[in-house]
Amino acid sequence: MIQQIFKFSVLPLKARVAIAMFAICGASALVWAAPSQSISSPVRFLFLLALAVGTAHKKFHLYRNSSISFLTSVTLLSVLIASTAETLLIAVCGVAVQTYFPSRRLVPHRMIFNLGMISVTVAASCWIYAFCMSLSQGGTPNQLIAVIAASSVYFLGNTVFVSLMIALTKNQSVWRLWLDHFAPSAPSFMIAGLLSLLVSQTMMRLPETVVLVLILPVVIGSYYYSVRLVRSPG
Repeated sequence: MIQQIFKFSVLPLKARVAIAMFAICGASALVWAAPSQSISSPVRFLFLLALAVGTAHKKFHLYRNSSISFLTSVTLLSVLIASTAETLLIAVCGVAVQTYFPSRRLVPHRMIFNLGMISVTVAASCWIYAFCMSLSQGGTPNQLIAVIAASSVYFLGNTVFVSLMIALTKNQSVWRLWLDHFAPSAPSFMIAGLLSLLVSQTMMRLPETVVLVLILPVVIGSYYYSVRLVRSPG
């Protein structure tokens, strides 16, 4: 995600401190989620994990220099249908692949930041989704609100944290970086959340295997098409 950073020793002190903080917070999120939750459906977990890893490096260019990975859609789907621990593992593995490929160059502090950032973002998204659902009586309208909230938190966490790290490294304005390169991608995060809701609702009515094998690829295609619709040539 941060292609400009290669040597940890030459980074400004505030950037190095920020990376350390993300590492600590990300590890804390993993430790918090792991003991209390288990994998309820190994088939579903392995399918989502394979999908996240296999498509993590696939990106669509949106507005200006902004892009979004298909991993966003897979992660938000995991927020809805999997436990926090499962979602964290899926997101972390996907981001690890996303960071390493296609350059095949491992920059340890960049990997540490990305894994810490996604862990914190996913944990917050899972929490806000569960919180919104706990306040409602269930049903699609209430779940829609929860999905929008989770998608918004995921969008803000992902984009603001990356903007912050680039700003600390380049001594630039966080606000300007976010506006110019990340804010325009907000619609695609909402699309990912809404399509994830569609899949989760479908899974409640059909056998899980049928959904994973037949229906999910159709939704994936819809996501690709929807992302293309929100692209701008400018």
